[in-house]
Amino acid sequence: MTSSNLPHLLSKFSSAMGFFDNLASLLGLRQIKSTDLVILVIGPSGVGKSSFINKFAGQNILKVGHGLETTTRKFSHVLCPSRTEQRIVLVDTPPFPLSMQDEVRIKKWMRKSLGKNMIFHSILYLHRITDNRLNEPPKVHFHTFETLAGGEFHSRVALVTTMWDTLRNQEVGKGREKEIMTGDWEELTRKGSLVLRHENSTDSAAEIIEQVISLGRVSSYGTRS
Repeated sequence: MTSSNLPHLLSKFSSAMGFFDNLASLLGLRQIKSTDLVILVIGPSGVGKSSFINKFAGQNILKVGHGLETTTRKFSHVLCPSRTEQRIVLVDTPPFPLSMQDEVRIKKWMRKSLGKNMIFHSILYLHRITDNRLNEPPKVHFHTFETLAGGEFHSRVALVTTMWDTLRNQEVGKGREKEIMTGDWEELTRKGSLVLRHENSTDSAAEIIEQVISLGRVSSYGTRS
């Protein structure tokens, strides 16, 4: 190898390293930094939490269940590619309704998370638009996570409707969306919660994350940064 070839090879090596930097990866809780922007993805079984995270990550990093089958019984932390210097971590969570073991796991996870002083930006509550209504009033479950967002909890939660691509009649979906916004989700929308559609694509997932990030950041103790 001649010295004249060295700059070209170094450039190719640098480009390759940049490619790997842009790949998603699973993190342990200890690997999450206090400066990371953490977004929780919650909801019942079969709504597409793992699929949504895979779409945003741009790769199938999480195993996806079929139908109402769930493969998520613990927390999975996915470091996703970001266009900014700040790292974005999406957290896949156990599905609702929670078992007693799930409740124990969540409380244990929250204690460790709060001890790390993570930045919890927001919570995405996923719901199948193919369902006639929300399976359970979301407030039944929210008390578990309210500690993470402090006094600004309602404005930190976004309802993300999924399965739009499986609807034969989009107007039916729009009608259900309106019923949710004027029913179970009305109180949250009045307090600043977003209602967003996931179109089952990487672009759609990225647009949703961009919208919730634009709201600003909230720490685990509810203070803006």
